[in-house]
Amino acid sequence: METDHVMLTGQGANLFAESIGINTVPTDTLVTAYERREWEKRKKYVTGVKELFSSQGGHDTVGAVAVDSCGNVACATSTGGIRHKMVGRVGDSPVIGAGGYADNRSGAVSCTGHGESILKVTLARLIIFNIEQGKEVQEAVELALRCMAERVRGWGGAIAVTPAG
Repeated sequence: METDHVMLTGQGANLFAESIGINTVPTDTLVTAYERREWEKRKKYVTGVKELFSSQGGHDTVGAVAVDSCGNVACATSTGGIRHKMVGRVGDSPVIGAGGYADNRSGAVSCTGHGESILKVTLARLIIFNIEQGKEVQEAVELALRCMAERVRGWGGAIAVTPAG
């Protein structure tokens, strides 16, 4: 079975996975003892998020960008997520143009930081837009991060590459 849909979440994603033969497991088996202890320490979302984003090393996004010998670009972004989010919350990492974006004509970007802020400004696409407007990669990233800070008081970081390397 295939689908033309770009993104599925929640029960719909689980049903689709099962329909194509992917085994599922109970959600509670995915929570480690460490994460359960951390959750107990910070039961309120706002407190938990503020502590997470004000501590050094409190988050663990892994991002990569690449360009091959033919100028094809790619991006990958994986998040450790944030604790105490609402059920059903989708962060920036899976959203095209927010946590990551790749276009062989312009470049590839992978982002890290506060997901809601990244989503509000579509940070990865904004960086690519700056590159398309003739900015060098470093300047394109800096402009987009400054825009995010000014518009939504968000913070983050990004790595980027153009087809030229």
